[in-house]
Formats: sequence, C-alpha cells, structure tokens
Amino acid sequence: MRSLVYTAPLSVAMEDRPRPLPAAGESEIAVTLAGICGSDISGFLGHSRRRVPPLVLGHELVGRDAEGRRVVVNPLVSCGHCAACLSGAQNLCASWRLLGMDRTQGCYAEFVSIANAQVYAIPDSLPDAQAVLAEPLANIVHLFRLAAPPTFFRMGIVGGGTMGALALLTAKRLVRAKFWCRM
Repeated sequence: MRSLVYTAPLSVAMEDRPRPLPAAGESEIAVTLAGICGSDISGFLGHSRRRVPPLVLGHELVGRDAEGRRVVVNPLVSCGHCAACLSGAQNLCASWRLLGMDRTQGCYAEFVSIANAQVYAIPDSLPDAQAVLAEPLANIVHLFRLAAPPTFFRMGIVGGGTMGALALLTAKRLVRAKFWCRM
C-alpha cells in the first residue's frame, strides 16, 4: 500500500509498505481523508523525540471499514484492562500509544488497523472535511470538561488555528447552552 513516510527532519517520501493485518478485535480502515495535526508538523520539523524516522505520521482520519461504513477513529490506543483504562482515563494507561507516534504507524497511508473499540461510525451526511475534525474537537471537549468553566466565564484563546477555532466555537456553544438552561 502507498504510505507517506517521514524519513528525516523536513523530509517525507511516498513508499510502498505492507498492508496492515488486523489482529483479533481490530478493524482495517481504508483511509479516505487524513488531517494534519500541529504535532505532525512538529514531528516533520524534527522537534519531537517521539516521532523517529522512518514513521508514517498522522492520527486524524476518516475512512471506511470492511463493511463499507464511514468511520472516524480515536487514535489513542490503550490496554483497556488497567485501573486507568477501567476508570475511563485511557490517557493515563502505562502502555498507551498514539497512531503516528513512537513505533505505531499512522494514517498517512491507504489502510490502518485499529481496535474495534476505537472505531466510530459517522453518517453519510457528514462531509469528510468536517468529520476529520472529530479527534481535535474531542480534545477540546475534554479540555472543557476538565476545566468545567462556570456560566459567563471569561477565557483567552491564543492562536486562531484549528484548535483555537474549535475552542472558540465550543465556548460559544457552552455559554448559549448554559444561558438557555437557566431560564
């Protein structure tokens, strides 16, 4: 399969790589669109010790599973059995890994295999260009859950990139929801 491989800082190459074989409990996803995260850019620039060449970068994707359903994935892979995972804190799992980081190949390829529990079906009515934002939006929603801002809170957003724009849209939606819920 064709894969865009990070080969050295500031260098990528299109390579033929073996198609991933899904293990038990995994799905093979045919990637139809992959997003470019700021962490992918940092890796490409050589600023990340966790992105060592040769590596297929990328963790934001839209694709189709073996049944042809359109899907997005949660790229954070954890063991699912430790205390952190069982309590819902998979990001604290001692063995967590992320697509496109360390030795885990990412989604800048034709196919990726990932645990079934990490795959989420999306409606055909949702355009790929919006669906690919599911992973960054999930991070913003998680941030707001942790911060639990009070009604009529004030916040500053530094940067107007994807994450900044999603933070602004989420904050505006929260303020509207809290205002209407109080009436």
